[in-house]
Amino acid sequence: MKRIFLASVGIWLLLVSVGACGEQDGRGKIAVATEGDTPAASVSRQAGSSPFFLLFDKGGTFVEAIKNPAQEGGMGQGGGKAVVDFLVDRAVKAIVAEVFGNTIMEYMRSKGIRPVAFKGNAAEAARIAMQSE
Repeated sequence: MKRIFLASVGIWLLLVSVGACGEQDGRGKIAVATEGDTPAASVSRQAGSSPFFLLFDKGGTFVEAIKNPAQEGGMGQGGGKAVVDFLVDRAVKAIVAEVFGNTIMEYMRSKGIRPVAFKGNAAEAARIAMQSE
């Protein structure tokens, strides 16, 4: 009986730790505002008006390119905040663009997102964002 209990506890601990690791692996993505849909694309001047967001995992691997929903309309006034909320839903923890206004930076920080200013290509931007963490 004691062995069954200990084995059950061991399995439970293993499942909990695997679940925790899986959750952490899904967190911490970097979104780079870009002019194109590949890692070689230039970083956009402003995130809210960029054509694309390229998502990189916390290891710096390119995950996907997403068209900026604010570019497709329907976000109306406050599109920058809506874009931030859109990226929060995708587990983004840092957004890279060339520049950020004070209002959007405050909003990003209130959502737990770190703004990273960078000029160059998306792959370099993701690497810099990871290093500045």
